[in-house]
Amino acid sequence: MANINGNNKANTLRGTSGHDDIEGRGGDDRLFGRGGNDDLEGGDGNDVLDGGGGRNDLEGGLGNDVFIFRKGKTDIDDFGRGNDTVKIDRDLGVDNFRELMALAKSVDGGEDVLIDFGRHELRFEDTKLSDLKASDFDFI
Repeated sequence: MANINGNNKANTLRGTSGHDDIEGRGGDDRLFGRGGNDDLEGGDGNDVLDGGGGRNDLEGGLGNDVFIFRKGKTDIDDFGRGNDTVKIDRDLGVDNFRELMALAKSVDGGEDVLIDFGRHELRFEDTKLSDLKASDFDFI
C-alpha cells in the first residue's frame, strides 16, 4: 500500500497497481489511482480524480472537481460540493444522460444513488436521484 501526499500547489500524483491512499491537499490537483483499490482525496482546489480500475473511494473536497469513471466500483463521497462533473467512459455502453439514468436507482433509503453498469458500479454518497442533472456528466 502506498501513501502519496501532495502539498498546497498543483500536483499530479499517480498511484501504483496496488492499494493507494492519495491526498492532493491544496491546489488544483490531478490524482490517478491506476489499478487496485484506491482512496483519492483532492482537498481544496479544482481537482481531477481518476481511480482507474478496482474498488475506489473518491472525495474531491472544496472546489469544482472532475471525477473520471472508466470501470470497477467507485464511490464518490462529496459530489456537488462545488460545480462538480463526472466523465463517464463510453465503453461502459452509455452515450447520454437519458441512458445513464436508465441504469440509476436510489439505494440506502434514498440517501445514495447507484448506477449499475453490470460488472461496473458508480455510487454517489448522500445524493438523491433528483440532484443529478445532465450538465453534471460528460461522456468520453
